Amino acid sequence: MGFINQLKIYQKVLVAFLLVVLAGAIANAVVWRQVGDMDNAGDFANLTNEIITAAEGAYTAVVAQQAGQRGYALAGKEEYLAPYRDGDVAYRAQMDKLRRLVKVPEVRRLLDELDVLVAAWRDDIAEKQIAMVRRNDLEAVRAHVATGEGKIAMDKVKGDLSDGGAKLRA
Repeated sequence: MGFINQLKIYQKVLVAFLLVVLAGAIANAVVWRQVGDMDNAGDFANLTNEIITAAEGAYTAVVAQQAGQRGYALAGKEEYLAPYRDGDVAYRAQMDKLRRLVKVPEVRRLLDELDVLVAAWRDDIAEKQIAMVRRNDLEAVRAHVATGEGKIAMDKVKGDLSDGGAKLRA
């Protein structure tokens, strides 16, 4: 994990969501292997739908976190953080669901690594900006946003999650 600490935040997020795509591919392979053990094709379809739904839920939760963080940075009102907080809870719930559905230890480790990288985004981008707004240091917020790290990271997160979901449906 030492190499992860040396990466920039957008690189960490890129790696994280490439891992999500890889985890989806591995999960799909595992599901195909397990389908022989299932009583009927309906079980396979249900499991696949649950995995896709959980992955889409994780995507929606990440988008909600970003929306809440951005809204708070713009308006400075605490109520704008509700989607950020709710998104964090929803993201964790969807990841827990994915862990229950996926039995392969390697995939579970990938999910754990993804959590570390999402937490890095939250700590290095979102929480820093929230703290700046609370200190009423709007110049620092502007400077932090101007680095582009948050936008690059979230654009990549959204793109990779969308690509991963499309591959799961294929």
